[in-house]
Amino acid sequence: SGPIFEFNGVGGEGAPGRPMVGLNYQLGNFVVGAQFDAAFTGIETEASLSVPPFLSAGAKVKLDHMLSASARLGYLINPDTLAYVIGGYTHGRFSAEASFVVPQDVNLSPSDKKSFDRFHVGGGL
Repeated sequence: SGPIFEFNGVGGEGAPGRPMVGLNYQLGNFVVGAQFDAAFTGIETEASLSVPPFLSAGAKVKLDHMLSASARLGYLINPDTLAYVIGGYTHGRFSAEASFVVPQDVNLSPSDKKSFDRFHVGGGL
């Protein structure tokens, strides 16, 4: 009678709205810049587990928003190629919900919101 274990939306489903502002300034072959961006999303993933008649469980995790501030330092290798490093600070907020149904119709539905604050670093060409 249907799958025992099922993932719905692994990897995330939804779309972000992402405004971004920034400024770059060129000093000879060097480029310095800063940027701020925010992502307000509906991205979520769900998982469910059913072991009839003993257990039915589900979980949903959603990325509510992300905010980032970054600085960039680059070098123009030639007029069309910029090698750069970027780093900064990111704040993200997640929502999580779980549900459990066990025999005798015992229903549990815990939920939580959690924020993460981290530094980020990267590079590109």
